[in-house]
Amino acid sequence: MMIRLFLIAFFGLSGNLVAQDAGPSEEWDLSAAARYHSLYTNYGLDLSNDKSALGYEFGVTHLSGFSTTVNAIQTLGVGGQLQQWSLGIGYDWQASEWVVLSAEYTHYEYNNDSVSVLAGLSNGLSFSLELSLGDVDLGLSYDTFLGSNSASYYGIDISGYYEFKDLMIVPLAQVTFMAQEIQNSLLKPGKKGSSSGTTTTSTVTGLSSFSIHLVLLYPLLEQLSLSAHPSFLYSPKAEV
Repeated sequence: MMIRLFLIAFFGLSGNLVAQDAGPSEEWDLSAAARYHSLYTNYGLDLSNDKSALGYEFGVTHLSGFSTTVNAIQTLGVGGQLQQWSLGIGYDWQASEWVVLSAEYTHYEYNNDSVSVLAGLSNGLSFSLELSLGDVDLGLSYDTFLGSNSASYYGIDISGYYEFKDLMIVPLAQVTFMAQEIQNSLLKPGKKGSSSGTTTTSTVTGLSSFSIHLVLLYPLLEQLSLSAHPSFLYSPKAEV
């Protein structure tokens, strides 16, 4: 079981590019961000070996809904190094004033596939549905990963949005469930699995994580913002 409190500090820059004499459909949005993580986790799994980390992100979004993003995670301190990077291509569809559908394909590269239990999952497909219900938003997500192993994650989240002068406040609660095949060599001692050929694997299922987040966003300049993202994470998957 893992219970953690961690903080993400965010520094972001974004801007719009519009071709001269072109219609609104030619509008692009560019964004770049750097994040400090006191602990880096994904689906309740610690991927930074209890180290702090820096996250880097660059994105390009078209007005039509298509987007491309590049992300990287680098751990800090003694033994710190680039842990992973990813390239994603996605599409957001505003089905109505209160419904948004999203889909994304992401390719992942990991620095060391003998340490991370996610390293065998090199390709991912994500689908989500977001419902705007007045003062709150409800999100449903399904992520499936393929590679040397397979994994599926199902998520439910609820969030709100508030403003206090220039400060934007977004509270968020999220629950994630998992079904993932993991090689026993990557599991913590004491977890047994079923044999599959010459490779011994385990299928880990159930609650992956429950987390509570508070996102604080403050604009510094017209296209420059600073945010803090403290959160609390509970994960019962001690075997991973």
